[in-house]
Amino acid sequence: MMRMRASLIGRNRLKRALGDAGAETEAAAGDVLREEGARIAQSARQRVRALRDPERPARSHLAASIGVEEEDRAVQVKAEAAYAAFVEFGTRHMPAQPFLAPAMAEHRAQVRERLARAVEEILTQTAV
Repeated sequence: MMRMRASLIGRNRLKRALGDAGAETEAAAGDVLREEGARIAQSARQRVRALRDPERPARSHLAASIGVEEEDRAVQVKAEAAYAAFVEFGTRHMPAQPFLAPAMAEHRAQVRERLARAVEEILTQTAV
């Protein structure tokens, strides 16, 4: 199984620094990560479908195996098909056809922007 993970590092230090706003910030960040994780997964599924031979059946086991999982205050976008890593990274017999890394890269700036906006909104509310 192939996993890519996004999580808040230094969560406890951030909560201490933010005081009462720490719990709100953590909850807001979790919401953003869940929503963006779903968007990343959808983008990866679309990329997999675009890679497929048009002559093959519409259902893609690899695309269907891409999902989002929450674990220990982190959100993971993962592809559970046994061969997912072979498609993503290639083998000596087959070139790489990345689908997950490009989907993550496509959404990286938006995730950062949304996280920053969420924290800023909470800090603005608590400062008032």
